[in-house]
Amino acid sequence: MDTTFPFLKLPENVMAKVMIEIDPVQILIFALKFHAVREAMIKNKILFKIKSVKWVLSDDTIASLVIEMEGKKIYIRVDADENFDERQQSRNEQMPLKSVSLKEIPENDLDWHMRVTNISEVLASAEEEIENPAELIDLQMVGVHGMNNLSKLQRLEVLSKVLMSITEVDSFYLATFISGKMNLLDFFNWKVTDEMCTWETPRAFREVQFYPTPSADRRQLLREFAYVQRNVTVEYSQLLVTYPMQGTKFGEPLTSRIAIIMDSDFITLKSLLNSTCEEIHIVYETLNGFVMNAVVRKWISGELNNLKVFVGQTFNSFINRESVFDKLNPIAPTSSAHPKFEPMDGDWDEARDVFRPRGSMRATIVLQEKHFKLIIW
Repeated sequence: MDTTFPFLKLPENVMAKVMIEIDPVQILIFALKFHAVREAMIKNKILFKIKSVKWVLSDDTIASLVIEMEGKKIYIRVDADENFDERQQSRNEQMPLKSVSLKEIPENDLDWHMRVTNISEVLASAEEEIENPAELIDLQMVGVHGMNNLSKLQRLEVLSKVLMSITEVDSFYLATFISGKMNLLDFFNWKVTDEMCTWETPRAFREVQFYPTPSADRRQLLREFAYVQRNVTVEYSQLLVTYPMQGTKFGEPLTSRIAIIMDSDFITLKSLLNSTCEEIHIVYETLNGFVMNAVVRKWISGELNNLKVFVGQTFNSFINRESVFDKLNPIAPTSSAHPKFEPMDGDWDEARDVFRPRGSMRATIVLQEKHFKLIIW
């Protein structure tokens, strides 16, 4: 093998020891940039141990990866090819992007710039809190030789396939800024299958965040949000809508372990009542006590068996106490504070217990003017 990296000619056991002693960030850059390094790592089963990988997807603003490894965070920005005009990509087409195979990438494939940029700018883009800015390394993917007319997302696909062929990742994160042009389902179709490496987009995520932009189509949000609920195992999911959205609402069950829905009427009561979540947190501008009552009654009836905590919070109007407790019998003052009780929940003396008719299971309701909390014992 003719290579500018002499250590690649060493015996396998020696090469593995040498690579362990080299700065992992430098090895990562070498592996991303040079096919020979990548091939040697795959052949000798030398994989990076990475704590987490986060994809940030958006056609309009950001396409990036945030990698956490050995106390460092590497922020990788991906630009479109200069020949690619994203304005020509129809918002309504939603056509699958050209899938790029690793075999199509030339020998000296990825062109990178590494630089120190304004940290505040990086943080605003990556939406990451960096405890020690000195540990943040900013990489920019600026070229893919021999592969023209690629969008940011297509380049992100190339980067992901290369990265996943040489890494072992503990947990995955995803943030998608739904803009009306990008199709999230394309992301879940990324796949590598060849004699040296097999990888596909993971179906289990530590966290998935949905941020619809003002240009987002509600039907697209409905389709993509439903896909994740049906097909992806998610520990923690978040939906943040900062503007009114008209049209069809989401009525399928929420399936992540913890779900946070912020300022949106997109999620229906039917969805909440059929969820399989352990915790649900909803934050609305206005919140009807009827919603809280329906959730409590559903639990009393013997359903929502996974539920442990349900939190409702509103910004403006007060939660009507009578509607919350309507037809909830029997109700009794709670005898002791639950371990999940927090000072912000209000005076525990005002908490009330509700019971399932058969068995000893009980739940505690803590109600303030704009804050509701249901805790299952």
